[in-house]
Amino acid sequence: AVNQISFRTINTHRGSIGANSGACFAVYDASSAEKLRIGSDGKIGIPAPAESSALLGIKAASTVEMSDSSGLYNQSNPCYLQIKNTTDSISDPECGIILQPRNSSNGSVALFAKRTANFTSDLIYRVRTGSSTSAERLRIKHSGAIGIKTVSPNTSLTVNGSINVEK
Repeated sequence: AVNQISFRTINTHRGSIGANSGACFAVYDASSAEKLRIGSDGKIGIPAPAESSALLGIKAASTVEMSDSSGLYNQSNPCYLQIKNTTDSISDPECGIILQPRNSSNGSVALFAKRTANFTSDLIYRVRTGSSTSAERLRIKHSGAIGIKTVSPNTSLTVNGSINVEK
């Protein structure tokens, strides 16, 4: 049995929220298709829980492929996850993901985009180096230049330090 609250405008069903024995909370569209679920185990699914032990699962299907002429600001492929910094009050805003393998933040790493100019951003990988410090270890500039242990690569590959090439 599903207990639902429906949303309508005059005589048109617009959607509903509800709960059943398998979910603490679910959101449905006007056709009663489930769009979001928060399970009794705390797992969140869009539109349904992940098929693994992950706490967040996002499922979508798309045949849209990105090309060099695709604008990233209005992507029509539902298989992308967007993290957006809405701050326009600073010159170089950032957004990204911090991966923290321990509750204490030991071993944390960050992967993020940093705006570098109008319409361009660099992709940065940063690691925790001490109790309150971190260091950039890799940067992929919008031009395609890659820097290892440098924030300003000026060739296709710039390495600050020794390199070893093996066959």
